Amino acid sequence: MGLFNKLFKKPSQEVSSQQNIANTNNQRKERPTSLNVMFRGNPQHSGEYDNGGIEPTNTRLWQFETRGAVNISPVMVNGIIYAGSSDCNFYAIDALTGIEKWRFVKGDYMTSSPAVVNGIVYFGNLNGNLYAIDALTGKEKWNFKTSTVYSSPVIVNGMVFFGSFNGRLHAVNAVTGVEKWGFDAGNMISSPSVANDIVYIGGGNFVFAVDALTGKEKWRFAAGAEVHSSPAVVNGIVYVGSGDKNLYAIDALTGKEKWRFGTKGKVKSSPAVVNGVVYVGSGDYVTHDDKNLYAIDALTGKEKWRFATGDYIESSPSVANGVVYVGSGDNNLYAIDALTGKEKWRFGTRGCVESSPMIANGIVYIGSQDKNLYAIGQKQTQPK
Repeated sequence: MGLFNKLFKKPSQEVSSQQNIANTNNQRKERPTSLNVMFRGNPQHSGEYDNGGIEPTNTRLWQFETRGAVNISPVMVNGIIYAGSSDCNFYAIDALTGIEKWRFVKGDYMTSSPAVVNGIVYFGNLNGNLYAIDALTGKEKWNFKTSTVYSSPVIVNGMVFFGSFNGRLHAVNAVTGVEKWGFDAGNMISSPSVANDIVYIGGGNFVFAVDALTGKEKWRFAAGAEVHSSPAVVNGIVYVGSGDKNLYAIDALTGKEKWRFGTKGKVKSSPAVVNGVVYVGSGDYVTHDDKNLYAIDALTGKEKWRFATGDYIESSPSVANGVVYVGSGDNNLYAIDALTGKEKWRFGTRGCVESSPMIANGIVYIGSQDKNLYAIGQKQTQPK
């Protein structure tokens, strides 16, 4: 998502009023079902969403204005959108109207995408806390002190898994906030995925597989540069990008490479894996050396198509009902046909779009560096 590399001027704690235009997932070996409650849609981080059978259009339904860039990705539970901003606030917003329900104020940037399970919202910030707050009231239940939390938490079997920039992967009790174990893995911006009681995460120049129950290492895979991308685990394969300009496919049990796909730039984008195809963006805001979204055969690593945007892609693509949604450094959100790679539509903002789209009920929710969170889609849609 690019938060680590951005230097924002620290905003005022006061936020102007917005102008509006209008349970843990059970793991599966095949095509995980999205509950829209955590980064990338599910613990395996497949990036697949259920849009309720309604394909979104590029109609702006509402926008919610903050005082800072919205680079992290929103989630939705029970008709409420949860998202943080670099204005030091975490917001709960009505998914239908875009009206604020509450905000949680802390003295530093919100740096990880949230997860919501059993009525509790979990997220991290720049000052090194993972917070657990009541989803209805916004009241803090507990916080866990570590170092900066860029890594977005995933909750499985009553445990919260997340990484911190001090190089430690944490497993924390979701109810009490007490740490069960920690694993040293190098500086972590990558977010963990969990499949079959194994936690997968990038740390330093490695991808790690760690036993979810004990915190013991099962294997590590050496990439050629830093791993900021978050792994997706589908059908026994771990898919993850690296700063060495490659997307890797790694056997989830053995840690052995199955194939690699070379791009023209760093792969900070986290892959989506749907119907045997891997979708991933490339390029970063420093070098601007790649501007493409790639579609790659999940078994062979062969390119199926590529779609060129106007700038880098650090946003992680999301897929719903045959359409790929992804943001770009050219200020646009794109909707692309998953089969052909042809553009269906685009939606323009006034800033780079590094946030990753979340889709539900025919609406795409996404943030922008123009300080807004947007709802884009079908006007008649009623959030569930």
